[in-house]
Amino acid sequence: MPNRICKKDILLIIKTRPESLARRRELRKIYAGKNICGPFFIIGQSYIEINNTWEGELFDDLIVAEFPDRYDMLPTKTLASMQYALSGRVLVFLNRHWSILSNFD
Repeated sequence: MPNRICKKDILLIIKTRPESLARRRELRKIYAGKNICGPFFIIGQSYIEINNTWEGELFDDLIVAEFPDRYDMLPTKTLASMQYALSGRVLVFLNRHWSILSNFD
């Protein structure tokens, strides 16, 4: 789980697949330097062997949820994103922002 503190008005959490490293790399470039909290990427558990530990440690933006990463689990992934947003791990001003949940896969 990301550990950085962010005091911005907008929180960006993007739903993505565990194996979509290249897409996450491009999205990090797009949002670098923007006045937002994020982007954060939420993934589920993969059925194939993918080690995302190094990526999470390097960028501190990977939220790994404890459910299978499958299409039928997208509602659960959305709820997990909201739980993370409200968990207090990131500081956003809830009375003045929109949480943006995007799917780029």
